[in-house]
Amino acid sequence: MSHDLDAPLYMPTHLWLILSILLCTVSLVSAQTYRYETVDVPLTGIGWTRITGMTDRGTMSGIYLDTQANERSWFYRRDKGQFEVVEQPGKHLIVQDINSSMCMSGEYLDSTGSHGFVKKESQFTTIRVDGAHSVQGCGLNTIGLVVCTYQDARGTHGLLYDLDLKKVVKSIDVPGALQTSVGGINNANDIVGAFDENNGQVYRTRGFLIRGDWNGTEEKVTVIDAPCGGGTSIRDINDHGIMAVMCFDMPSEGDAYSYAFDGVRWNELRVPDSYSTQVTRVNNAGELVGWYDGGDGKTHGFIARPQ
Repeated sequence: MSHDLDAPLYMPTHLWLILSILLCTVSLVSAQTYRYETVDVPLTGIGWTRITGMTDRGTMSGIYLDTQANERSWFYRRDKGQFEVVEQPGKHLIVQDINSSMCMSGEYLDSTGSHGFVKKESQFTTIRVDGAHSVQGCGLNTIGLVVCTYQDARGTHGLLYDLDLKKVVKSIDVPGALQTSVGGINNANDIVGAFDENNGQVYRTRGFLIRGDWNGTEEKVTVIDAPCGGGTSIRDINDHGIMAVMCFDMPSEGDAYSYAFDGVRWNELRVPDSYSTQVTRVNNAGELVGWYDGGDGKTHGFIARPQ
């Protein structure tokens, strides 16, 4: 039997339908690619830099180790093109986020434990919770709301703090969780983080996204598990819903994997020639920052820019 090469190829209708669905699915989940840039604090003797925040215009915050191996905080003024050390008299600051108003959040240590803070130039606000012995991991948005994680006698919880009201608005606990930690908040007041659960068979860490009206009572919790199959922690979310996600082979140890997740697609982040990449924040341009351990034995900050 011979075939006319110019004749149209026949395919049953149901096969065309399946092929169309497959092609559409491939299009939807096609991977985003990134261009990576290395950032190092330009101080003599520094071999350890981490980026903890970046605004839409490229102003950054982070931490570094000084020559005595002490953690210090820095920020980079994009408008001036210069790095500056962040200090507050009598306090050891660890900056963990920065917004477009040059407002920084984080934690500081003193003899009574760790406390959250927000700093804008000479204005300094301490974030405390009655009965808590630790407030850590504070992130913020641009409309005056801060999220942190605190510990008290009952365990670990998230909190929402209003800078204008100068008070904690509410505690954040995922229903049924053993403990809850918060990572970031966007300008829609979407909050992300991680919680630990024990369903009677396995103990694991899972990511979460909470959407809700903070002036009312409605909250919606979405559980998110990264594809590495281990413990998931969501570090940040931008106004477009893109999340910066960490995943560990074990809930708190093992190999680490970094992802950008838009609610549909998982795009792994891995700086070339590195053996560990850890993401911390994402801005509204879809640029992600964090740090990586390089083959040179040093820790460097990185920016992942969408291509």
